[in-house]
Amino acid sequence: MKTAVYKQVMLEKAYSPPEIRAVDSFTHKLVHLILPVSGKIDEFKRFLAQFSQVCGETKLCKLIIILYPSQHSEETLNLIKDSQYNNLIHVLEGSGEFSRAKSLHEGVKYLSDDDLVLFIDVDIYYTAAAIHRVQQHTILGQQAYFPIVFSQYDSQIVCGAASCPVNNQSEDAGSFRYFGFGIASMYKADYLKCGGFDLSIHGWGKEDVDLYSKILKSDIDVFRAADTDITHIYHEKVCDDSLNSDQVVMCVNSKTSSLASQRMLANLYYQKRSKL
Repeated sequence: MKTAVYKQVMLEKAYSPPEIRAVDSFTHKLVHLILPVSGKIDEFKRFLAQFSQVCGETKLCKLIIILYPSQHSEETLNLIKDSQYNNLIHVLEGSGEFSRAKSLHEGVKYLSDDDLVLFIDVDIYYTAAAIHRVQQHTILGQQAYFPIVFSQYDSQIVCGAASCPVNNQSEDAGSFRYFGFGIASMYKADYLKCGGFDLSIHGWGKEDVDLYSKILKSDIDVFRAADTDITHIYHEKVCDDSLNSDQVVMCVNSKTSSLASQRMLANLYYQKRSKL
């Protein structure tokens, strides 16, 4: 598989005999969710409700928000203030042009070296089980966790509505994004050790691939697995022409691959063709 910024070869290996190992890496370490926010008020309301449900009563996690100025900034702050669990939320002010790399880096800087970090987006749905896997699969000085997220297809095509149920993970509803690396967990010390985000990257894309590549080259192991408890909720993607060419290519590829399954696209094509 080849893009302008990343080349990857996928090898398939037959199953080996069963192996039994003692798992001694599980920790109840608090997970710090780092979330950049710029506009998207409806999506933020949904995310905040999910955070309250998953992290509020269980105290599994805290939320660090990097809030960029927008027409919804005041409403966003009021939602946080009125939240029952606002004591678990800390807001940092974003400045200048939006940059996901810069935003997440600012969130990391706020924490201590032995804090457990989860980079997340406002369009992500997750459960307590997903947070437990973050705790289990992220090991200080040894391992970072890059869950393979289920990504929904265009909701208008799949279910003819503005949104589809998150519990539908059929082949026509979406696919696991094996080449997506934006959702990731690691300890701050390991983030700094591998070099962190490239802060020269602005706008959408490429910063996650860059960080993933740095970790692969370090002595920190990467654990990857499909997680059915993390879903990227579909939203229309707009590719900004002002991005550099590599980012535009990545954005367009991501946009086209999230429309629908091949079967559904083929059916749509033949349906339209039969009406001509």
